[in-house]
Order: sequence, then structure tokens, then C-alpha cells
Amino acid sequence: MSVLNRVIQAENDAKNLINEAKDDQKTIIETSKKHAEEKANAILANAREESLKIQKESQKKVEKLTKEHSLELAKLENQVKEGSQKEVLKLVDFVVKKVTSV
Repeated sequence: MSVLNRVIQAENDAKNLINEAKDDQKTIIETSKKHAEEKANAILANAREESLKIQKESQKKVEKLTKEHSLELAKLENQVKEGSQKEVLKLVDFVVKKVTSV
């Protein structure tokens, strides 16, 4: 009986080792999953931060360009007004000369 008991004990020990290995495997998988999720969340957080940074920089560039173009547009409008006024004065002078020469 002693040999039979040893065989049974060895079989039970083997089953216990298999169960422990399965538990260890589950723990490793869960831990790996958790680490992967944490890493993915960190990557997403960094991507969000970088995206916000890029958006802010782009917004500043847009504001700067808008301001520059607004100033340029104002200059052009002034030039057009001045040019128009000169042309109107030339036309007035021309009309006055024609009228007075008659």
C-alpha cells in the first residue's frame, strides 16, 4: 500500500502543480493585460497632450496670420482710397478744364 499511496500522492502533487501553473499563467496574463492597458492609456494621454499643444500652436499661427493680413488689407484699402481720390481729383480737374474751356 505504501507504493500505491506514493503514486496517489505523486499524482495529487502533479495535479496541484498543474493547477498552480494555470493560476500563475492567469496571473501573468492579467498582469500583462494591466500593464498593456496602462501603457496604452499613457500613450493616449501623451497623444492628447501633443494634440492640444499642436492645436494651440496652430491657433496662434492663425491669429498671427489673420492680424498680419488684416494690417496688409488695411494698407491696401488705404492705397485704393488714396488712388481713387487722386483719380477723382484728376477727373474733376479734367471736367473743370473742359467746362471752362468751352
